[in-house]
Amino acid sequence: MDNKILSLLLSMLMVSMAAAGCLGGDDDDTTTTDVDGCTDSTATNYNPDATVDDGTCAFPPVSGCMDSEASNYDAAAVEDDGSCTYSLTVWHSYALDSTEEEAFNNVIAAFEASHA
Repeated sequence: MDNKILSLLLSMLMVSMAAAGCLGGDDDDTTTTDVDGCTDSTATNYNPDATVDDGTCAFPPVSGCMDSEASNYDAAAVEDDGSCTYSLTVWHSYALDSTEEEAFNNVIAAFEASHA
């Protein structure tokens, strides 16, 4: 057989094998479908089947101190639970004698006891 004919046959065989591989297509007939829903597992309406977060996640209301002046203020709180605590800062510009200091300490102790 002539080398040109052999080369032509081999070339045709290689092209047809490559084309046959492309024609087979994908044997996987499954189609993925996006499922909208809440994908945050900490939410009350979490959807384990959701593949796309649609922004509908709902969370239980946060209870806490809602007074921004309190030392334990919680900006995320939407329900005040009465847990607010306050720091007491006292400035003085003079020295107390022992009687005044004792009276002052008694006032502070009474205040702290009533707000504990």
